[in-house]
Amino acid sequence: MKKILSIMMLLTLAFAGTSCDDDDNNVAINDNVRTYINTHYPGAVILETEYNYGYLEVDIYHDTLNKDVYFDNNDAWVKTTWDVAITTLPEAVTAAITTAYPDYRIDDAEYVETPDGTYYSIELEQGERDIYIKVTPEGTIL
Repeated sequence: MKKILSIMMLLTLAFAGTSCDDDDNNVAINDNVRTYINTHYPGAVILETEYNYGYLEVDIYHDTLNKDVYFDNNDAWVKTTWDVAITTLPEAVTAAITTAYPDYRIDDAEYVETPDGTYYSIELEQGERDIYIKVTPEGTIL
């Protein structure tokens, strides 16, 4: 039994740094990116870094939330996103959605910060049909 456990531990250690996908996981980040995160998300813990759809995605834990911070090839901040519980959406957001899409239900929600402003990215569902919309915190559908 000890021999089996030892072999299992060795295999676990051997594969600890590998991934099953082809993404570049845990890429090194430079001082510009690190400074941006430390300045805008003080106390954040960097969990993982990878290239995703041409952007550097830095997964952080900040203010009790897991957030994804995206940077372009010039280390410029593009956006930050995090999941939001549907029950915590502002009333203006849910009212706008209910009015504009009365036959749909909210399936998923994310909060998005960009250099141009903030909005909620909402996935709506009606049977087998899904649509995605953007809604400002004030309830304006973009």
